[in-house]
Amino acid sequence: KYVWKDVNLYFRIIRPFGQKPTLLSQSPGFETPFLGLIKKVVFKNRRYIQGPKLNTPDIYGTHFILYGLTQANLGGNKVKETVVLDNNYHLRVYSPRGKVVVKSDTYYGHDPRLIEVGVVDEELGNLTTGGGDSVGREGAVRYKGRLQFVKNGGRRFLVLPKNYVAGNGLLNQLVIVNNSGLVILGVNREGFEKVLESNKQKGFLAAFRVVPRKGGAGADVHILRTERNFIS
Repeated sequence: KYVWKDVNLYFRIIRPFGQKPTLLSQSPGFETPFLGLIKKVVFKNRRYIQGPKLNTPDIYGTHFILYGLTQANLGGNKVKETVVLDNNYHLRVYSPRGKVVVKSDTYYGHDPRLIEVGVVDEELGNLTTGGGDSVGREGAVRYKGRLQFVKNGGRRFLVLPKNYVAGNGLLNQLVIVNNSGLVILGVNREGFEKVLESNKQKGFLAAFRVVPRKGGAGADVHILRTERNFIS
C-alpha cells in the first residue's frame, strides 16, 4: 500500500548528530530545476506532507538545493550550521546568519551527473525580454553527492565523496571522472581536519552510506560505483 501518491518532489535524508534522520524535500521548478525553499517532510494525520522550511541562512545570490547539503551543531552551542558543497565543489560552512565560518581550499571534484529542468513548456519556445533579447530556460544543475556526519564514541566525522576529475575542475563544462574515493574529515570547534582519504577506485562513486555498528564498534561503509569512465 502506498503512503504518498503522485509526489513530484526531490528528496534527501540528512542525519544531524544526536538526532533522528530528517527527510528533506524540494519542488521542481518551471523551466528551472528547483523551485522554492527546502522543506522537511513530516508524518501528520496518518500521511506524509511537506512541513516547515529548513532553517538555511538567507544569503543574497545563493540558492541552496537539497543535494550536497547537510546541517549539524558543530560548535557545541546548540545552533545548527549549514554545510554545503558550493558550485565549485569546495566545502563551506555557514552560520545561521549567513556568515561563512569555514571555506575549504580542497577541491572535491565535480559530479558528472546532471539534473535537468523540472517542468518544460515546449510550446513557449525561446522567451524574449521587452528589449528583444533572447531568454532561454536555465541549464541543468550538476548533482552533488551525500555529506554524511558520523559519530564514533566521542569523535565526530564528516564523510564525503571525492571525484578525481581531469583538469582539476578547470574544465567544469566537460567533466571526466576516471577515479573516485571517500574522504573522512574530523570535526572540531575550528572546522575540519582530514583523517583519511581512501585509495582511488576506478570509475565514478555514484553513492555511499556509512552505517554505524551497534555499541559504537566502528561502522560499515557501503559504496556504489561504476567501473567505467564517466564523461558529461
